[in-house]
Amino acid sequence: MSNYNWLFANRTLAPGSADTTGSSQFSSDRNVGGDYDVRSSTTSRDTSQTDHAIADLDASRPYGEPRVPSQMSPTSGQYIEERHAGPSTPVQSLSGPRMDRMSFENLATFSPRNDRHTMHSFSTSIIQGIPGVNERARTHVLDVIAQSRPTTPEGALVTGDHPLLSLEAMQAYCECFFERFNKHYPLIHRATFNPCGVDPLLLLSILLLGATYGSKEAHRLAVCIHDVMRTQILQSPAFTATPQLSMLQVILLTECFGKSRAGQKQHDMSHLFHGMLINLIRRSDCQSAGAFPHTSERLVSLEDRWREAMHMEQRKRLALLCFLWDVQHALLFSQSLCMSAFELRTSLPCDPSSWEAETAAEWSTYGAIPEPSFLTTLKTFMNSDTSAIPPEMNALSRQLVLHGLMSIAWDLKRRDQTSLGSSGPTSDWQTRLGASYDMWRVDFDAYCMDMNKQLRNSPAAKEDFTRFSTSTRAIYHAAQLILHVEVLDLQIYAGAKHILGRPVAPHDYQRSRKLIKRWVSDDGPKAAVAASHAAHLLRDGLTHLEEWDTDQTFHYPWCLYLATLTCWAFHRAPNDEDGGTACNEISAPEKRHDRSMNALVSSMTSAGPEGLGRLTGKLDTRGLVHVIAAHLGGVRWAVVHEGMKVLKALS
Repeated sequence: MSNYNWLFANRTLAPGSADTTGSSQFSSDRNVGGDYDVRSSTTSRDTSQTDHAIADLDASRPYGEPRVPSQMSPTSGQYIEERHAGPSTPVQSLSGPRMDRMSFENLATFSPRNDRHTMHSFSTSIIQGIPGVNERARTHVLDVIAQSRPTTPEGALVTGDHPLLSLEAMQAYCECFFERFNKHYPLIHRATFNPCGVDPLLLLSILLLGATYGSKEAHRLAVCIHDVMRTQILQSPAFTATPQLSMLQVILLTECFGKSRAGQKQHDMSHLFHGMLINLIRRSDCQSAGAFPHTSERLVSLEDRWREAMHMEQRKRLALLCFLWDVQHALLFSQSLCMSAFELRTSLPCDPSSWEAETAAEWSTYGAIPEPSFLTTLKTFMNSDTSAIPPEMNALSRQLVLHGLMSIAWDLKRRDQTSLGSSGPTSDWQTRLGASYDMWRVDFDAYCMDMNKQLRNSPAAKEDFTRFSTSTRAIYHAAQLILHVEVLDLQIYAGAKHILGRPVAPHDYQRSRKLIKRWVSDDGPKAAVAASHAAHLLRDGLTHLEEWDTDQTFHYPWCLYLATLTCWAFHRAPNDEDGGTACNEISAPEKRHDRSMNALVSSMTSAGPEGLGRLTGKLDTRGLVHVIAAHLGGVRWAVVHEGMKVLKALS
């Protein structure tokens, strides 16, 4: 059960206590697609009566015997993806229109015949439905589960008659995947996705990620099944040295689950297998996927050309999104960077209007103008001292360019570390990268201003875009912060017990304490810049978000953690004479903590980097630390949970 503390930390229930999650088994803080009820009438319960604790949910239900696998493995060659595989008719979908909030480029007035690269003119896009999971697709998924034989922490076998594996539950998980995960990280092309026609491993990986956005019971079950997924992946006939797209998607989604939606055990395992995914991508053509074959002579049918185009776009996006997550984990968590920006010899993602087109006919109306090259665009931002104008880009492309700059920063820092001084003085690359980051910020702010004008008559879409823009600016501020302080030393100085999988020894703490104190006293301008970006990151969240809600983007809670540690160290280190990490504990109402945090953030952002030197060590950070610790306590991610414990010890 210890591996699930991160999941149930903010709700401790003793056996026999009531579960008050509400009437919907699939509730969440904010369900984009509405409230789901995945319970059938035979499994519903009265939550007003005493029930078993959530921690004992799986063990409290009688399970049947394991499903007998079908004669042919559902991961056998009959399901290996063909390039143009897909139904000749539209994929079965749930009835009823939904607003597609996967991107923001389709939410105002757009004429496809006008300037295609003007990303600020749009049209309202309505989803005709989410891909439907039918009984046949569910049977294929259950066969995979039966073969892998996952168990709960109590030792009970997970079988097909589990109430959270019903057809209704699986459809709810599929909806959450496309409306929550795929909205932020558009990896799977929804319009051509057919649950019955894909490798069941891919469908299962999609459902597991979707389940993590639902109830804690569903999330817990998904973790149990995830723990045995890699065995099925390695045993699949589709797993080869040059796997097809569907297998690469399975591996990437499985890694995303382990790194960002589960416990420490799953995070560590995903980190071990990360290099394998990078090597498989390098052996494929994903890093150099070509432009859309709109005029391919080989493909006569418009339907075939559309499917081919979306197939190639998915290959490109797989490499680009894998790169994005690789960079985030390298910089934000001080891990090794496995994929460099120069490897991505492809174009930026296509226009969202093309990506979200429901049919081949709709797709054909958006023209065939190729997207700008990733590397060429990146070079434009690296040469910030020139008069070059960045090309028009959509929201995802702007995120990828920022991560490209972050990748270069990591490479240059690594070069300095490995040279051991033998190469002599190096150029001031931090200043140049800082200028490139600022150039990106100017371009992004202009984009956001245009988008806010376009969305002024769409309050819900504007609110969604605000969450996106605030979350993306947090990466910018974190990248600037990391240029001026070593985040590993911040964490160790704050009292982290484990870093990069190993325990922190007393001499590690003393070394980090010495470095942070020197950072504040001797490198005052650098410390002030880092603290200023940390304060602005926090102010953006306080000003634009409700309860720090960015719709569960992976990076944002950790960015809040790093910003909080930076502000704390900036004011703690000058007063640290005894080497202790904790301030005197205070007991105060929540409103007083909020006021203290607001005063701190307001003072630091108003002073600016030039004036922060006069405030070093003079402001109280306890309110900030307390509020952020309370917020991180509700995040279902073991890595963030460990950060929460560090902050609680400081508050």
